[in-house]
Amino acid sequence: MVNKVKPAALIIILITVLIMYAPVLKAPFIYDDVHLIANNELIASFKYIPKVFNLISRTNAYELPARPLQILSYMIDYKSWKLNPSGYHLINILLHVLNGFLIYKILIRFVKKEKKALLVTRFL
Repeated sequence: MVNKVKPAALIIILITVLIMYAPVLKAPFIYDDVHLIANNELIASFKYIPKVFNLISRTNAYELPARPLQILSYMIDYKSWKLNPSGYHLINILLHVLNGFLIYKILIRFVKKEKKALLVTRFL
């Protein structure tokens, strides 16, 4: 039974995510990024937080999606990066790394075999 997460496994997850996603750091905003970030005035100020949560009740499909936590995270990103896509992409890469670590930890608990847990985590 595996009780501890080995640092080597975490390094493998980190390196795998970086290899897969590092090229994105140079990418511009694409697809829904333009609508959700670049052209979204709500992310520019925290004073819009109530409006972000009011989006949940609207029905117009052409408006922003009702994902207040996503918009709140973009507000925080905007404070740090303004409209520099690299900053937003960096935060997403770090979230992928964190999610990889969490999935690995959960899989170890259920599968009880480190190699299998690591293998599955690398392909998610």
